[in-house]
Amino acid sequence: MELREYQKNIIMEIRKNLLQHKKICIQAPCGSGKSVILAKIIKDTTDKGNRVLFLVHRKELIEQIYNTLKIFQGDFKLIDLMMVQTACRRLKKIQKPSIIITDENHHCLAKSYTKIYEHFNTAFLLGFTATPIRLNNEGLGNIYNYMIKGPEIKWLIENNYLSPYKLFSVKLADTSNLHIKAGEFNKKETNTLMENNTIYGETIKNYIKLANGKKTIVYCSSVEASIETANEFNSNNIPAKHLDGNTPKLERKNAIQKFRDGEIKVLCNVDLFGEGGHQSPCIVKAV
Repeated sequence: MELREYQKNIIMEIRKNLLQHKKICIQAPCGSGKSVILAKIIKDTTDKGNRVLFLVHRKELIEQIYNTLKIFQGDFKLIDLMMVQTACRRLKKIQKPSIIITDENHHCLAKSYTKIYEHFNTAFLLGFTATPIRLNNEGLGNIYNYMIKGPEIKWLIENNYLSPYKLFSVKLADTSNLHIKAGEFNKKETNTLMENNTIYGETIKNYIKLANGKKTIVYCSSVEASIETANEFNSNNIPAKHLDGNTPKLERKNAIQKFRDGEIKVLCNVDLFGEGGHQSPCIVKAV
C-alpha cells in the first residue's frame, strides 16, 4: 500500500524525534488515514525484531488495525493488540515491548493507561489522536514531551483527500439548563430530556427535511435514547437499527453490512462509530 506524502512526512518526523524525546503524541485528524500510518510504523518496528504493544479502548479498533496490518504483512508474533483493560490484567504475562502505541490517545491520563506505561517504563511511547486534549481541557504533557501535528482538515479537503461537507445546525431541545461536567452534558439530565417524545419526532422531521433517503448515522446520549430513536425511525417506515458495545459481534457485522448495502438507512449508536467532544443529546450525520 502506497502512503500519501503527508503520511510519509508524519512517519519521518516520528523517526527523527523518537530517540531524543521517547514519548511523542501525534495529532492526526479524522479521515487522514491514521490506521495506515499506524500499520506502517508497526510493520517497520517488527521488521527490526522489536515488539509492539498496541492499546485501544474499544474492541472495534483492534479489528480495524488488525485488518490494515494484514495488508502490510506485519509480523503478528511480535505484536500485542489489546484493549487497555485486558493489558492491565495481564501485565505480568505480556512480553516486554520496545514501543507502546496508544490509539485515541486523549484517554491516556486514565489510571489504567498510566499503570501500563509505568510497568513498561523503558518502552518508547507513541500516542495518536485527533484531539490531543481531554474533555476537562487537561493537556497530555504529563505523559508526552513532544507533539507532531498532522495536516488540517481544511487542507485535506482542499487537496481532495477528504470530501467537502455541509453542516446543518438543528436545535432539537433546549439544553440551556443542562449542567456540564468535564466537557460533557450531565448524563442523567440528558437522558431525562431525551424522554420527551417531542425530541424523537423532531429528529425524524429534520431527517426527512435534510437527509431523506440518505444513509445516516445517529449519535445518541444513552443506549435507551438510541433504542428509542431507532424505534421512532422504524415506526415512520425508515429502516433503522440500534447498535451498542454489547450488541453481539455477528449481529453488529450483519447490521453494518445491511447499512452499507442500503437495506438499513439509519444506524443509531452510543460511542460506537467515533470519538466525540461536547456531545449533544442527538447528532445526526448523513452519509
